[in-house]
Amino acid sequence: MKVLLGRGYCTSLANRLKEKGVLNSKGTPISPDYISQIFMGRITNIEILSTIIDDYNSRKRNISKVNRKIKNLNK
Repeated sequence: MKVLLGRGYCTSLANRLKEKGVLNSKGTPISPDYISQIFMGRITNIEILSTIIDDYNSRKRNISKVNRKIKNLNK
């Protein structure tokens, strides 16, 4: 997942969650470190995991579309 989502994904996701108003249990914005902890399996947060999975699936679909277009060009 990390390879597909890319370097710096935790920071960009933290910024998007902050814009959406998603807060941690203390009422502060989610930090990139917190998201990194989720990736490592140390913390479970269903809302953030769901967002990560949605992003992963979306990027995977986009890559598949691009690959199909490339194959069509090579025909």
